[in-house]
Amino acid sequence: MLFRNILVAYDGSEPSRNALRKAIELAEAAPFARIDVLYVRPSPVTWHPELPVAPLIEYEESRAALIAEEAREMLRGVPNPWRTFIAEGRAAKAVLAFAGEVGSDLIVMGSRGRSGLTELFLGSVSHYVVQHSRVPVLVMKKPPLP
Repeated sequence: MLFRNILVAYDGSEPSRNALRKAIELAEAAPFARIDVLYVRPSPVTWHPELPVAPLIEYEESRAALIAEEAREMLRGVPNPWRTFIAEGRAAKAVLAFAGEVGSDLIVMGSRGRSGLTELFLGSVSHYVVQHSRVPVLVMKKPPLP
């Protein structure tokens, strides 16, 4: 199956870099495919109410710019059309909303490999997206240790 609009959830982690590499591989097999890369930065609403918000917002904005630039660097030279975006909010919901807005027909994302109690208490962005997505989701797990 060839996809036309591939969305990559990207946070700069190794699993998300693996996801972007896989999206590039899939897109190169379909020259008409577009790659959209989305980084979701946390919303200030989710931070502790006693923290000074302005420096945190500035930090998150600069971090988001660096992560988006890292993705653009990986995409340079890819013949397919591609775009990078930054959203704000809860990652899983933002990824799903963005996928609907731009008409993604595949979501590619990394997984940190949490399981058991860690996933229960911390949640899992990839698990939520897989469970609630209306389009196929490809989850790239970190490679096994040699």
